[in-house]
Amino acid sequence: MIQYPKKRMPGCFAAMSSREKWLYSYIFTLIKFHISISGFPMKLSSITIDFEQALISSIKESFPNQRIIGCFYHLNKSLKRKAKALGIYKKKEASELRNKTDQIIKRIEKLCYKIDDLEVEVANIEKEFIESESLMKFINYFKKTWLKYFRDNTLNYSSIEERRYRSNSMLEGINGEIKKFFKDKGVNFMWSDFILALQNLYKYFYDDIIACGNKPVVFRSKAKILEGESQKTNWKWLRNWVN
Repeated sequence: MIQYPKKRMPGCFAAMSSREKWLYSYIFTLIKFHISISGFPMKLSSITIDFEQALISSIKESFPNQRIIGCFYHLNKSLKRKAKALGIYKKKEASELRNKTDQIIKRIEKLCYKIDDLEVEVANIEKEFIESESLMKFINYFKKTWLKYFRDNTLNYSSIEERRYRSNSMLEGINGEIKKFFKDKGVNFMWSDFILALQNLYKYFYDDIIACGNKPVVFRSKAKILEGESQKTNWKWLRNWVN
């Protein structure tokens, strides 16, 4: 993300053929090179990412002095996805199990802000729900998959003042729209479409950034922005990008 006084925009996009560590490292090398010759100052206070191991490993090597922050959005979605995979919401006692699972998820998420309570709270959760086989499977999944990120402070938000640094949901939203944009094109997809769509997206951000600070934000449909059209609509989702 490129941070302006009151606005943000994506710094770059990379169309990748795989998610291997070497490819991430190569892309980071290119990014650092182009920034170095552009004269644009790169000041990284932290890097917010999802929990892909190849990406984490590459970032640690490419930006060894930067703090890595785990994405709150991905934590929440992964916990709920696992609960569904375990069939917790499909059982006869689904309503009660779902409520208890949601309680556990909320307690886990609160630990992101109260990391000092981690070990005690995890022990309390286990003790409270030990009689439920389904819930214990869910708790054991959390301990095996996520506890390490709390212990190494990747999921420690206690010192993070600005909410936007705790999640990369804005970028996920943009990527989702781009994927949908090209899926709709189907067999008619061309790489020139990809370049043009990104040009239109950046033009939208650029026009908004250079606009007067008191000028009302114009919201357009997601598809219209990628198409480069100027039809106005109430795009509430975009408020998180530009406010």
